[in-house]
Amino acid sequence: MYTNIKGQKIYYEVQGEGRPIVLLHGWGTSLRLYDDVVKYLKENFKVYTLDFPGFGQSEEPSDIWSVYDYADMTEAFLNEMNIQSLFSLAIPLAENLYHIGF
Repeated sequence: MYTNIKGQKIYYEVQGEGRPIVLLHGWGTSLRLYDDVVKYLKENFKVYTLDFPGFGQSEEPSDIWSVYDYADMTEAFLNEMNIQSLFSLAIPLAENLYHIGF
């Protein structure tokens, strides 16, 4: 599926039912990184995966993005999906979002 967040066409997938969990990929990869993990998590959770702008099937940003831009986009995505509380799995790019207080 696609959504438009902050002027960017963002590809994402949602599978399963239950409490939401959002899986954020690292630099140089895509949501496909989590395909095997999603198979198990979707049995107990509503699993959201997304391709950050410039990765996977999401469009390339027109400008160079900082980690703050990715953090803002992630927050906007959570709001768009009406996710109030969640579990999250962080790896390289996502870790940077946590370090800036996201």
